[in-house]
Amino acid sequence: MAGNKYPIIAHGELYIEPITKKGGGGVKKIPHEYAAAKQKIIADIDRIFDVIQEKREIFLEEKIVCVRMEPKFEAKSYVPTQLLTDESMSIVGGRKYTFVDDTLEEQTAKLYFIKTDNNGIRKIKETLSIGVKDNVDAWCDQVGSIHSMDLLLLFSPKINAVKGMVNISWTIASIVAPYVNDPDAYTNNCIEDVFIPHDMTFNFYKKDRRTKKIVSTKKLNLFKPDDVIKAKALIDEGYYRSDFPASHPTKHSWDESELRATDFKWDTVIKKMQRMRGSSLLNPALTLHAIDRNGFDAKHIQYYAAITIEAPKYVGSLYDTILQTYQNLTPIEIRNVNRIMVDYKSDYDRAD
Repeated sequence: MAGNKYPIIAHGELYIEPITKKGGGGVKKIPHEYAAAKQKIIADIDRIFDVIQEKREIFLEEKIVCVRMEPKFEAKSYVPTQLLTDESMSIVGGRKYTFVDDTLEEQTAKLYFIKTDNNGIRKIKETLSIGVKDNVDAWCDQVGSIHSMDLLLLFSPKINAVKGMVNISWTIASIVAPYVNDPDAYTNNCIEDVFIPHDMTFNFYKKDRRTKKIVSTKKLNLFKPDDVIKAKALIDEGYYRSDFPASHPTKHSWDESELRATDFKWDTVIKKMQRMRGSSLLNPALTLHAIDRNGFDAKHIQYYAAITIEAPKYVGSLYDTILQTYQNLTPIEIRNVNRIMVDYKSDYDRAD
């Protein structure tokens, strides 16, 4: 017994066996064999690139990839950091999700959002295909614990097929850092929103060679074959295409006072709406950007966004179609609290 310490009872008796501290459940069995899991993720990445080729995300240099883990792999030790094969990649969020397994049982697991670009996604595939990490245990375990990977897409599918008008409204509330020294500029950061109605409509600019100022702007819908021909002609004339699709409304010419009065810049809660024809929409998107002032860092800012789409002439159920197409979204559960108002009078009041 030398060197061992045993728990004792009141009069000094020893337990027959010492009490040992149990661990946190031991090592979990990886649900998928590495070879099969590797091929499945490669197939998922191929589907991601198919979506990108369909022009659904042409307006974004950065993408958000959704990595769904298998059930029971929710601890911090199973966060898929091994997939961050490029310096530009980072995990920007996570949440729980539910799915129905092969036995038709509902399961709950963890979902992570990884910010990356096309090169980052391609590097994950190359690492898997070439097999440079096939002998790294941590890599193999994380690959084997992934349920699926796909691209995060937002808004409504096939909204451009709607006849008539479509209303899209959104509300954004942000938790900002206050600036107490100025009652007018009372916020140090805010969320800047940009609405992009059509992901194939771009602006084409031409600059003066001497002053470098924009002297001409053309807007073309590259979804139309005629506009594609026009775009090629403009490029031959010295025009260049914008990096992102055209926003609505266009804000690049607004000064600070217009942005504050019309766009609610620096406000903590903003609500906006756009009413457009369904034919003018194609994979509409709302891009959000955190900005700061007074030397404050806007890298970490909490916000909440709610988007409402009204399309009276949409064929079918728009609500169900969105949930079926974009499984990263979950319905908001609203709990109603019933309150009964009672006129209460004390004995003292009754005496009066």
